[in-house]
Amino acid sequence: MKLSEKKGGDFAPHPETDGTIKAVIVDVTPLKKVQSEFGERDVFRVVYETEATDDEGKRFCIWSRPYTPSLNEKSNFRKEVKKIIGRDLTAAELEEFDTEGLLGMGVKIIVQHEEGKDGKTY
Repeated sequence: MKLSEKKGGDFAPHPETDGTIKAVIVDVTPLKKVQSEFGERDVFRVVYETEATDDEGKRFCIWSRPYTPSLNEKSNFRKEVKKIIGRDLTAAELEEFDTEGLLGMGVKIIVQHEEGKDGKTY
């Protein structure tokens, strides 16, 4: 297989929704080191595939905000997991939570666009 570095190209952002839209969790990305205002940290993202399709019939995918691998009750990821599974984590799940267990779970999401500092739509 031949590989080449892809340059960031144009992509069509997911259309904004008036209400909720059905989606399925299709991936949890590997940890990646990023530099933040608080220093270097590991982050990952959750990838959702929605029922919306583009002009070619392909479904749109949405990548979540970056999460740190923490299950602390104040962590953004734990708050998100509560929304996804509809309850807080059990003591056993807090001991060891496998993010791969989220794959295939159906969710409802709302898509809103925001303009980034670089002028792109996110």
